[in-house]
Amino acid sequence: MVPKLHPKGSSFAGAAAYLLHDKDRADTAERVEWTATRNLSTDNPHVGWRVMVATALDQNRLKEHAGIANTGRKSSKHVLHLTLSWHPEQNPTKEQMLEAADGALAALKASDRQALIVAHNDELHPHIHLMINRVSPRDGRLLSSSNDRLALSKWAESYERDHGKIYCDERVLNNRLRSGGNYVKGERNVPRHVFEALARQSSNDNNQTLFVRDEERKKDRALALKGRNMSKQHNAAWSKLDGEFQQRKADIAQSLKKQTSRAEAKIAEEMRPEWKALFARQDAEKRTFESLEKTLFGRTSNMVRTIQVSAKDLGGDETGILRRSFGILTNAGQRLEYFEKAQARTRAALAAKKAHKVAVATDALKAQRDEKLAAARKLFLSERKALFKRQEIERDAHKASWAARNEERNLQFSKLSKPESAKRRKNNLESDASLNERANRILGRTLKNYDFDRANNAPTREQDNKKDRDDDMER
Repeated sequence: MVPKLHPKGSSFAGAAAYLLHDKDRADTAERVEWTATRNLSTDNPHVGWRVMVATALDQNRLKEHAGIANTGRKSSKHVLHLTLSWHPEQNPTKEQMLEAADGALAALKASDRQALIVAHNDELHPHIHLMINRVSPRDGRLLSSSNDRLALSKWAESYERDHGKIYCDERVLNNRLRSGGNYVKGERNVPRHVFEALARQSSNDNNQTLFVRDEERKKDRALALKGRNMSKQHNAAWSKLDGEFQQRKADIAQSLKKQTSRAEAKIAEEMRPEWKALFARQDAEKRTFESLEKTLFGRTSNMVRTIQVSAKDLGGDETGILRRSFGILTNAGQRLEYFEKAQARTRAALAAKKAHKVAVATDALKAQRDEKLAAARKLFLSERKALFKRQEIERDAHKASWAARNEERNLQFSKLSKPESAKRRKNNLESDASLNERANRILGRTLKNYDFDRANNAPTREQDNKKDRDDDMER
């Protein structure tokens, strides 16, 4: 029994698409032998994974309903993927596979979790996959992942003992050492392509086999590291491109703000003489009004002028005019109030004149701003298209490097399968020397067949991930 925990994920849909269909994202499902569920209200696997999604999204409400504070472990990695594989010489029944699945769930303390069990028939060795929802459907708690591999290792050893034969002696030794307080780290999983190639020539000298395996692993790791660094560089390039575009927009906005302030200051300076004359005139009018209030004739003159101003405000409402007129005739305070309101309207009219001039000037500046933004967007789209083309070529080149790497690895493993004659060793040396040439040929074919029109127009993963940029440009 070989249990294998895959990296945790956040997409039930993606995991289900892989488990319930054939490889390479095919629509067919010929490799699916049978399916089963645990802690789900349905046996339909396509409905089951959607129920898992609903449970994970409802985590906070489940915690609240169970009276659990929402302060526990936070993670978006709700999908746990486990594979259980038997030895090729074993032929377990469906019931025995389900029994093993339940045992593995118990070892992970996940017996109460929702799980989808899928049996595949695409390998020589019998195996099943378990997709487990780490979120509890009862209280929303997240399944702990501490020591899960050690728990599975002990369970797998116990499972093999119960079924009469130990297939992995190294695991037994490791578990005994651990039980004695020793720190033992299991060997990392060998990639499938390497494992299968090694299995084909296992009858050869073991030391030479291990040496070749380690050397090929080093080369694989180096190329994988190169790919990870390339991805980081690609992400950094997109971030830089976004940052430059946002900075250009910010610079344009700041420029508009400065230009608007200068335009307002210029208009204010141009209108300064008008404001000065208005203030002088209104000061003189107020002094005259106050002087007239000191004599009967002057008060009468102020009354007439104030009643006229008040009548304009009321627009012909006779009742209102009479009521105000009586107050104006008898109350000096009301006469002053209407006098000051008339002067305030004159100042408001001049302020409106200034605002109109500022608006005209600002509209012109905003039009220039919009032209600059359009140019910035055009430049951004051009740079983005060029960046996508460049990165697509780099990714294809990296794929070509992996193709050459696989060819080289297969060549090295094939040398271990049979004793080599002198002539064959010579041919192999020539083959080794031509690996770079083959890699270049593969890369050349890749670039020759590269469809730039498709890269420019078809939806891409990078373009999907840049939706925020597109939304920003639309704004």
